[in-house]
Amino acid sequence: MQETPSRASSQPNRAPQVSGEEAALNDVEVGKRILRFLRLLNASSNDDALREFAMQRNWMDAAGEPTREGRRLVHGFDSAERPGDMSQ
Repeated sequence: MQETPSRASSQPNRAPQVSGEEAALNDVEVGKRILRFLRLLNASSNDDALREFAMQRNWMDAAGEPTREGRRLVHGFDSAERPGDMSQ
């Protein structure tokens, strides 16, 4: 008997419901951070081109919402050690 895929597996790129520190950023804020990151990389101010690039990298979906990979990217920004930060 073949199982029908669950809703979670049918949308593997949607950001999962999370709690704690990762949930502190909503989808809009995550999307803004992805676009800000891409502006730094590409020196472009055209949001449509940046969204297209983010979709190619699987960081945002066609609706402009961050994917699981996009959330991971932004979470990596927050957890990365800051240059010159010697507090540890």
